[in-house]
Amino acid sequence: MSPWLPAFWLMQVAAYAGFKYGSLGDRRQWFQGFIGGNLVGMTSIYPLMQVYQQMAANPNLAAVVTTVGSAIGCQLVLAVLFRSRLAWSQWLGIALTLGGTVLATLGTGSL
Repeated sequence: MSPWLPAFWLMQVAAYAGFKYGSLGDRRQWFQGFIGGNLVGMTSIYPLMQVYQQMAANPNLAAVVTTVGSAIGCQLVLAVLFRSRLAWSQWLGIALTLGGTVLATLGTGSL
């Protein structure tokens, strides 16, 4: 697995957390969340491009792994940080999405 993959996931989760944080307060907090989330989010493009470079033979798989990893990470971290309970259907969705991603990577030798 590329070391850039968890870096991308963490940066995406941090950007989403910044956006959510910004939505909770006054205009100043909104602006801080907007700027912070965008700075981290834009910077996360660098590790994303590194993942694409290292998985050059299979860019569609790189897209799946990066997108799903950050989406699941966002679900879990935002639920913890902002104390929102995930419904059973969300847990099922996470499991199915993770399972589908694992299935997509089997036999590719790309990770």
